[in-house]
Amino acid sequence: MPQILHLATLSDWQAAQAAGEYRVSTLGATMDEVGFIHASTPEQVHATAERFYAHVSEPLVVLVLDEDTLVAGGVPVVRED
Repeated sequence: MPQILHLATLSDWQAAQAAGEYRVSTLGATMDEVGFIHASTPEQVHATAERFYAHVSEPLVVLVLDEDTLVAGGVPVVRED
């Protein structure tokens, strides 16, 4: 099972830690707005960073999502081409 990685700004991650939950789907959009969280495989994450985060000047973090935990919590994991 490939790792599931999510790029986040450091400020979004720090805000989530303070709030006790992370609700960001992708840069500038919440999960409530989009309906899901954008993620990448290890092979995709570099291209994702270059394509969507190249203009971001603040530090980024890579969050590793545990698929078993997601599924156990009722969160579907859908892989797209």
